[in-house]
Amino acid sequence: MSHTVTTTDGRSFPAKDGQSLLEAAEAAGLVLPNGCRRGHCLTCLGVLKAGKVDLPAGTALSASMLQKHMLVACVARVRADSRVELGHGSPLFPELLRPWTE
Repeated sequence: MSHTVTTTDGRSFPAKDGQSLLEAAEAAGLVLPNGCRRGHCLTCLGVLKAGKVDLPAGTALSASMLQKHMLVACVARVRADSRVELGHGSPLFPELLRPWTE
């Protein structure tokens, strides 16, 4: 089964059920910031705005980050059509990260 992922800046790309957001974006030719590909470095941080992704246990996301629907694209597995905000260029990230980094 395939899903459509749409970013808040208007890009969209297909994602197979269970494929990571990062893998799907790269397969569509999009370049996203990434580092460890294990959910530990937070370089591929994003926010789920709508839809469904599964996140494995053991990522660097804190409980407060998860409550804000934050995700790490390298291990977030797409389970439905979704709308996401990806990349550190977002004006939201400094505000969302402040409680976690202080």
